[in-house]
Amino acid sequence: MHILLISICLGLTALLAPAASASSFECKPFKADSRWLRCQGGLQNYPKAVAILIPVGFEPSQTPEAALYLHGHNPDSLPLEAILERPTANLERSISSIPGNRVVVIPHSTGRCTEFRSHLSSSQGLNRFLEEAFSEANEIARERNINFNSARIDRLTLAGHSGAYLPIARLLTSNSGSDPKNWKELIRSVVLLDASYGEAQAFLDWTSAEPTRRFWSAYIPSSPTESQSLAIQRGLALRGIPAYTEAGPSADVRDPEVFKDNRIGFIQSGHGHTATVGAFLGPLLSY
Repeated sequence: MHILLISICLGLTALLAPAASASSFECKPFKADSRWLRCQGGLQNYPKAVAILIPVGFEPSQTPEAALYLHGHNPDSLPLEAILERPTANLERSISSIPGNRVVVIPHSTGRCTEFRSHLSSSQGLNRFLEEAFSEANEIARERNINFNSARIDRLTLAGHSGAYLPIARLLTSNSGSDPKNWKELIRSVVLLDASYGEAQAFLDWTSAEPTRRFWSAYIPSSPTESQSLAIQRGLALRGIPAYTEAGPSADVRDPEVFKDNRIGFIQSGHGHTATVGAFLGPLLSY
C-alpha cells in the first residue's frame, strides 16, 4: 500500500510540475541557405509577429552580435511573411551573406510603422522587446544545440528601411532609463536603407557623439533621402568628421572592404526603393 501511494504521489508530482521552457516559435531553414534558420512567432510584449533569423553554426570563440531590422511603411497591412519574402528585397539571400555570429530580429508592423512607433521608439520599449525576443532565441538555440547565448551580446546594429527612420530617430533621442541591461546603450551601428526622409539632426548628433559609432545611409538619387543624407554629411564635415561617399551611375559598392574600413558612409543606390534593402542590408550588417 505504501509503495502504491508513493507511486501515485510521484505521478501526481510529475503531472503538476512545471514543464521545461520551450520556444513557441516555428523554425525552417532559409530557402537560399540551410546554414540559417528563420523562426517566427509571437511575444507577450509586442502585438505583432516577430521573426528571429539565427545561423546554426555559431563559432564559440566569437562574441555573438545582434541586429534589429525595421521594415518600412506597410499601408496594405501585408503579413510578415510577405515582407520577408518580397522578391525585390531578397532578404534571405542578403542576410545569408552575414558572418555566422549574428542574430537578426525582424518585427512586423502595419500602417506607417504604427507598432514600431508605439513599442520600439523608446529605450524602455526596446529593452522589453529584445529581452523577450532573445529569451526566445536562447530557447531556439538550446533546442537545436546551437552555441548561442544572448547574455554574451555586447553590440547591437539598428537598421531600417523607408519610413522606419522615424521610430529609429525617436529611439536614439529617448532617455536611456535604468534597466539592468540597456540595449539602447549597446547600439554601435545605425543603417538607413533609403530611409533618410528626415530627423537629420538626430542622426547627426548620435553619430558624432562617440568616435566608435557607425552610420551608413544608402539613398536614391534625386529624392528626399538624398537631400537628407547630404544634410547629415555636411553636418559631419562641419564637425570635422570624415565620411566615405560614393555617387554616380555606378555607385553600388563592389568591394565589401569599404564597409569594414569606414565607420561612416553615404552611398547613392543604383537599385530601386525596395531592392536597396537586398543590395545593402547583408553587407552593412556584416561589420
